Amino acid sequence: LATTSRDNTARVWDKQGNSLLVLKGHKKSVDDVAFSPDGQYIATASRDGTAKLWDSQGNLRKTLQEKATPLFSISFSLDSQRIAAGARDGTIYIWDKQGNLTLNLNGHQELVNSVVFSQDGNLIASGSSDGTARLWSTEGEEITVLKGHQDPIYDVALNYQSTELATASSDGK
Repeated sequence: LATTSRDNTARVWDKQGNSLLVLKGHKKSVDDVAFSPDGQYIATASRDGTAKLWDSQGNLRKTLQEKATPLFSISFSLDSQRIAAGARDGTIYIWDKQGNLTLNLNGHQELVNSVVFSQDGNLIASGSSDGTARLWSTEGEEITVLKGHQDPIYDVALNYQSTELATASSDGK
């Protein structure tokens, strides 16, 4: 279990509630954390505009930074080779595990609250405070824009086959 905090840290806990790791290094609050599916890494996204890649022992391995826009969401691809982060300015940044920026996805008009990879790694789904969910190819093509919400979308999820996209919003729809 991992949690984020306004004290600029993320923490990893065991099932009994004991703190195992404190990930320190961000200059502003940490808004999202993700474990790599292979169990080797932890990624954090912060309002300081950085994503950080940590090993499973809590050692900082890379700071991923494109520009100073705050980051609010982060996830790994299923093969643990790519990291996606959603920013306040509506951009989604994609890095490889070595820390190289490989792609920018632009389309959202407000902050990206949630970003996830499909199981096969060929699609990315995102949800934004602009009330839209978007589906992207990992080549950078915007496939579709879903406009069913009037309030911010706080979370998105793709089913295993990537044939259905679920969204969560405060508008009750």
